[in-house]
Amino acid sequence: METQNKTGFSERFEQIKARFRLKNRDLSRMAEVSDTAINKIVTGATESPDVRTLTTLGKKLNLSAEWLFYGEGPMIKEEVVEDNSLKKGLQLRDELIAQLQKELWGKPKGAIYGPLSNDELEYQTRMHDYLLSVFQQPFMQSIFLH
Repeated sequence: METQNKTGFSERFEQIKARFRLKNRDLSRMAEVSDTAINKIVTGATESPDVRTLTTLGKKLNLSAEWLFYGEGPMIKEEVVEDNSLKKGLQLRDELIAQLQKELWGKPKGAIYGPLSNDELEYQTRMHDYLLSVFQQPFMQSIFLH
């Protein structure tokens, strides 16, 4: 049997097999193609694999299309990792906005705004100071600037 020259696709398929510890048969099942089709890609006998084969494998293994088709960029798509601190920061932001809206617009239309009592003035001042301290934190500024 004659050995074929390796192509970019065959090299990338070897990298996929090594990264995910897969065999040709595993790839053929994932790509929903015959073992022969994958063997031809891996050996370099097929220089231009079927787009559906590549797309199916790419989706199932979370491969970057740019890497899979052209060999450029990272192999694996960047995953969105849920960062609990960011999630909590966004929740805090939303709660603060809701609190501000309630404070600023919570009175019904047509309400008569009289002078603030000392307690109300003290509360408003403390709320203002607290919100300033929260929003001056770099983490919160990064959330609000996005």
